[in-house]
Amino acid sequence: MSATNQQTDLRTKLISASFLVGIGAVAFGVATGYRPLMARVNFQAARAIVLEAGTKEVLEEPMNPDRGPGDQSYVAFLPVIKYRYEVEGQVWVGDRYDVQRSPGSQSWAASIVAAYTPGEFCDAYYDPGDPSSSALTLPFPVASCVILAIGLVGLAAGLILLTRWRPVGG
Repeated sequence: MSATNQQTDLRTKLISASFLVGIGAVAFGVATGYRPLMARVNFQAARAIVLEAGTKEVLEEPMNPDRGPGDQSYVAFLPVIKYRYEVEGQVWVGDRYDVQRSPGSQSWAASIVAAYTPGEFCDAYYDPGDPSSSALTLPFPVASCVILAIGLVGLAAGLILLTRWRPVGG
């Protein structure tokens, strides 16, 4: 294979890899970050009273869809804080800590629950279009935005390679 053919082959592989990684990362970043980001933009605050606070054990499946006999589920925990809030005279009850219901370790869930004492007031955030949809926190989806940025860099690199890279002597 000549040097020019090797360079063309390498160029094709780099462009393909850049675009594949870019598209995958952009899709993942958008899929995981859209809902929390839109909640931060659209949800409104309401005064709430904590009714109950505890943790819930959930069984998480491995992310590999082609589960083999060695893949096993694992236990994770959700903070469940039940709270009551009012929107335009109507009373609502919510139990979500965040809009995505992201599970974690038992100590993580317990540390969140410890911050919410039944009978105390807190802020809840609700969707004005659907006041039954609420959460106690609206975290910024940093990880999703970082993955999205990596994807955009991959797409840009693929585009640059596609339009600017020319074989030596070609």
